[in-house]
Amino acid sequence: AWPTSTDMPPPLPDRYRLEVRLERDEDIEQWLGTDLSLDRPVLLRMLGPETEPVRRHRFLEAVRAASSINHAHLVQLFTADEVVDGAYAVSEWPGGSTLADRLASGETMAVDDFLPSAAGLASALAALHSNGIVHGAIDTSAITYSLAHPAKLGGLGRMPRVATVADDVRALVSTLEEGLTGYKPGGPAPSEIVDGIHPRVDDILDRGWKGLLTAQALSEELTAAPSIPKRRIDSPSWSR
Repeated sequence: AWPTSTDMPPPLPDRYRLEVRLERDEDIEQWLGTDLSLDRPVLLRMLGPETEPVRRHRFLEAVRAASSINHAHLVQLFTADEVVDGAYAVSEWPGGSTLADRLASGETMAVDDFLPSAAGLASALAALHSNGIVHGAIDTSAITYSLAHPAKLGGLGRMPRVATVADDVRALVSTLEEGLTGYKPGGPAPSEIVDGIHPRVDDILDRGWKGLLTAQALSEELTAAPSIPKRRIDSPSWSR
């Protein structure tokens, strides 16, 4: 379907060409675009004329604050600015799809990738926190994940839902558990329903949820967490 008038992006500098409309993330329009100056794909996130000036100001503040942080598991931000009746931010195109999209299709995070991805995302959050930045809106839509690319934390500039670093960690833990099991926290422990997850991971996620771990401590503990080899199911063989 074609975008409605309220979905149309604000005018952008000629350097950027819109290619494919991806989705609307709350009040932010997201497009795959091309940076014509550097001939590379970029992710363009925009607020249009339907948003209030104070909202655009806070969006730009959040994006610019994080733009100096370079981390393998954080979507790299290139630039952000105001335009007539709008604001925009340009970041790397991380590839893959959001964790929310993968879960909607019935696909959870691969067990072999979970611990390094989870530790990396926690480390990215720790980098934000060490620079005085609270993400404020972590959920499965804020994480891009694929087998070909490292999991990346994005979604900066969304309307905040929480205001403390402890709440950020809790939101990340909830998102990680949902990405692994397909269920939000509160049900069976991940090790009880996912083959290959050590009970130690249950304890780490539980303490993160309870506010007993910083983002950095969460990353370190997930990095050190043991894994369990998946049970091999031998195929039946012929017998006389």
